[in-house]
Amino acid sequence: MKKIISILATPVISLLFVNTSFCQVQQKHFTIPQSDSALFASNEGKSPVKVNTGEADNINSKAVRFFNRDFKNAEAVKWYKLEDGFVSYCSVSGNKTKVFYDKKGRWAGSITSYNDKTMPRDVRAIVRSIYYDYNITHADEIIVDGKTMFKVNIEDEKGWKIIDIVDNEIVTTTEFKK
Repeated sequence: MKKIISILATPVISLLFVNTSFCQVQQKHFTIPQSDSALFASNEGKSPVKVNTGEADNINSKAVRFFNRDFKNAEAVKWYKLEDGFVSYCSVSGNKTKVFYDKKGRWAGSITSYNDKTMPRDVRAIVRSIYYDYNITHADEIIVDGKTMFKVNIEDEKGWKIIDIVDNEIVTTTEFKK
């Protein structure tokens, strides 16, 4: 199960590294698995469409209702329409968050980005216990189908690594040399 989550989350994370701009996002494709089918199919060559606050008809009201219920402290909320659903970009406690919904307004998943100071302590402790000489540069919390995975980027003078953490265990590590 851990390998499956890691394999499925890899395309999501690679999108984050390709486009680091928060406000001017252009997604080439995005896939979130749910059961046996993907909710968001490939949007190759298409950008999400920004929906202004006054254009509430373009966003599923159920998605907006669920978002408002689950993210009461969200700030700078922006909605975008995807080919197969919707995404809300926002800031929660200073952390950038993307929340995905299908066309029917059902929650499909979320990605929250952290830095070393704002990431959960238990995850930081797992990384620091093994990679104590590395700097944590970025971490993403990915939640899909009730399962949580962290992708943590660490760096030292020789290179950097991307660590996948599922169920408080490091399950994979990808290493890059400088």
